[in-house]
Amino acid sequence: MSDENQGLQYEGSDGFSFNMKEEKASSGFPLIPVGQHPASIEEVQYKISANSGNPMWQIKWGFLNGELAEKNRKITSFIVFSADQRGRAKMFLNRVAPELAELEDFNPKKIAEEQLLVGKLAKLKINTQKGQDGEDRSNVADVLAIGSGGEASGFSL
Repeated sequence: MSDENQGLQYEGSDGFSFNMKEEKASSGFPLIPVGQHPASIEEVQYKISANSGNPMWQIKWGFLNGELAEKNRKITSFIVFSADQRGRAKMFLNRVAPELAELEDFNPKKIAEEQLLVGKLAKLKINTQKGQDGEDRSNVADVLAIGSGGEASGFSL
């Protein structure tokens, strides 16, 4: 039985077995290739950071092209609204949703609840960083906005 078929269960099957002792513990998520990948915002949640207590958006991105799209791969990034990070939040909006960047009564919770960012497109610059467990993780290092001529301008997260 090939590895990719191992684990498929059929009604009446007795299951399958493998040597768990020889398995290396990991997060189970293959790394996303380093580089720029077109993506769209699929979900925005307003949250309070458990670490800092700051309000933030948790943004789930879906990839649009190639194997990443075929395999329905996702990645998450965060926009923090602490006083010293609001300029970064505005830069993000300038790149992804410029119509929201000049609001005088900007309410991140309301924008998330109304899903005003869902469907917005960008190119994500992906790199690899060490996680808290020392394991390599894919990371959104930059968000690139596509201009009318296809030009991209960057914003580092």
